[in-house]
Amino acid sequence: MTAETQDASAALDVMDEIVTLERAEPDVLLSELATLMLGLQGDSPYRPRVHRLLGVVQMRLNRGDDAMRELAEAKTLAEAQSPPDNLELARIERETAAIHLHRGEAEQAAEALQTSLALAALENDSSEVARVIAAMGRMERDALRFDAVVRLYRGLVSKGAVSMLPPHEAQKVRGDLCEALNRLGRHEEALQQLAALREALPDDETCERFHARLEEARAYAGLNRYDDAEHALEEAETLRPEREDAAERCAFIQAVTELQEARGGVSALESLEQLVANYASESEAAQEVVARRALANTAFGRGHGPRACEALALALRTATRY
Repeated sequence: MTAETQDASAALDVMDEIVTLERAEPDVLLSELATLMLGLQGDSPYRPRVHRLLGVVQMRLNRGDDAMRELAEAKTLAEAQSPPDNLELARIERETAAIHLHRGEAEQAAEALQTSLALAALENDSSEVARVIAAMGRMERDALRFDAVVRLYRGLVSKGAVSMLPPHEAQKVRGDLCEALNRLGRHEEALQQLAALREALPDDETCERFHARLEEARAYAGLNRYDDAEHALEEAETLRPEREDAAERCAFIQAVTELQEARGGVSALESLEQLVANYASESEAAQEVVARRALANTAFGRGHGPRACEALALALRTATRY
């Protein structure tokens, strides 16, 4: 291995980690990756890797078409090597699947993930296999197939494979596993997993701790431990950032209305409908949009697709009117 090759390999290892862990702004990463590409020879075996990373960064800038072009170029170059770089191809397919999922193209995403899993298994790369399984679980969660989420994610957690994932992905896997267990009514197991999640979370990960408390409240409510559920919600409220985003406000509103329902009050859907009506009558557009999003999320989670679509459409109409 030449000194130049060693330098390129080391630089790419650093860039791969920075991109994976999102330690720099996308615009900065694009510039650095372009500079790195200029330093590679035309037949360099590292070019597929740079194109893949460029695709990931382009997607973070919401440039889906550009991202797909970069990934397609990466795939062509990786396949042209002798022998083909199967591990890099596995990573390319996984990132391609992420774009398909973002576009709502579930069938194409599933095909890409199956190919990625096969290639990673052929190369006996446990870390990449774990990342593909994590991506499969996210797809199942989006489709509300919570039993499949539990099968996939419990395996990652129980076998310790979750430790092979980037920290933010590992936390997401644990959190989604807890949500899936709650959705399936397996609240005792959810609490066990939540205890492990809380122990694994750093103190400064307030957003993840916030969502963990919400799932804890759902688990306690499912076990009729309403005082404990109320306490979990109170702790969650202390973790809400001063400038929280709409998604966090939605999540909190949903958890509150679900607890009210569990205690024998009106259904969460009715509570949210009333909340929407109150905000609309008071011309509080921003709060109305948040409440409509919470209503859509709750309706979708309970299998009321048309009602969820209507709520989202009205939320969009309200947001664009003000």
